[in-house]
Amino acid sequence: MHSGLPAPLLDITRVSAGYGSFTVLRDVSISIRPGTVFGIIGPNGHGKTTLMNAISGFVRLSKGSIRLGGQRIDGLPPHRIAASGVAHIPQGDLVFPDLSVFENLSMGAYLERSAARQRERLDYVYSIFPKLGQRSNQCASSLSGGERRMLAIGRGLMGDSRLLLVDEPSLGLAPIIIEQIYEVLRVLKKKRPDDSGGGGKSCPPHRPGR
Repeated sequence: MHSGLPAPLLDITRVSAGYGSFTVLRDVSISIRPGTVFGIIGPNGHGKTTLMNAISGFVRLSKGSIRLGGQRIDGLPPHRIAASGVAHIPQGDLVFPDLSVFENLSMGAYLERSAARQRERLDYVYSIFPKLGQRSNQCASSLSGGERRMLAIGRGLMGDSRLLLVDEPSLGLAPIIIEQIYEVLRVLKKKRPDDSGGGGKSCPPHRPGR
């Protein structure tokens, strides 16, 4: 019988994976529909990061399958999975410290389809994180921990992806910043790209080496 619900965006079926002979994930099945926020909660060392790495292709499966939009993606290299529409934001504030906020965000628009819409995506990110717009020319190293986390998430959004994986979004942040980050994640599923500076160290324009 047809349920009337949309087909899953991400379909994980009986997945097992780990490192060498050590199995971390065993028979994991998850189905996530478009437009939803899905959280995986548990203690450290229980496989949350491993599951995200398996989805992104950094950990190979020993069993099971992973499909994005009905297409199987397990077994593909990470760059092919990213190109298929998966943006993975790892835990921590992994940004390019010597590049400006703008340059960090631009690094997220490396796919051809993303580069063609870079201005639109940039406006989208600045509408979600106004502080990043205010600090566009600042070096990422001069941002607070919460602002660097916003920058890492914003860089992931620049990719125009269908699925956004955010690992440990609140890691090491003050409670008030944690609430701000989670509020942003709550509104992301409603916001679309066509919805319509502070002090600190300035970053010089970045010029690639000759």
